[in-house]
Amino acid sequence: PDSPIIGQRIPNIGLPKDALVISIIREGHAILPNIDVEFRQGDSVITLVNADKEAELRNVFEALPR
Repeated sequence: PDSPIIGQRIPNIGLPKDALVISIIREGHAILPNIDVEFRQGDSVITLVNADKEAELRNVFEALPR
């Protein structure tokens, strides 16, 4: 399923406070995130967040129910 972040940039996806995108894995290559990188279908995203914000972070990346 498509994630709601596809085509979005990091500043626009509503990350929880203090959450960090560490790396984006695209086609087997690590991309260092910056404000201009758009998320694409098939990207894997490595993040860092406090455990109490994990569910909130998961909601940002998971597909919306259809």
